[in-house]
Amino acid sequence: MTAPRKPFYAGLDEDIKSILLAQVRNLWTHASTAIEGNSLTLGDTAFILEEGLTIAGKPLRDHQEVYGHAKGIELIYRFLDSGQLREKNIFVLHHVVLADAVTDIFKPVGRWKNEANFTSYIDPDAQQHWRQFPNPKNIPGLMRQWLDGFNAVYGGSLDA
Repeated sequence: MTAPRKPFYAGLDEDIKSILLAQVRNLWTHASTAIEGNSLTLGDTAFILEEGLTIAGKPLRDHQEVYGHAKGIELIYRFLDSGQLREKNIFVLHHVVLADAVTDIFKPVGRWKNEANFTSYIDPDAQQHWRQFPNPKNIPGLMRQWLDGFNAVYGGSLDA
């Protein structure tokens, strides 16, 4: 068991903590959605999350992605406060972040994947390779192992 850790914002006034966590949420949301092709700027993202308004001329899908991601961050903050990460937390997070997105025809939102998947990559010698991810039937056991390890290290002190 590791020693309990203090959150990075320990000792800050509540108003400063609130501002800091909002900035983390805005930056994290913008970076995560932008890398997937979202057209909103950091300023747009902050405006949407802080004012609850839309940006004229921007796709509704982009706004929904921002709201979904920000809701996911709020959930993560709550999970960290609970002291232990559970399978159901991951499912709830997955559902919240992807609720309005069409991502997979098999719709495994809020549960483990049910279809085999893979990716391709180019190695340093410019050769293409295929990498298969674990078989869906193995995912529940692999995730239990990961959660057990995570909670053994961070359980009771998830705010590290």
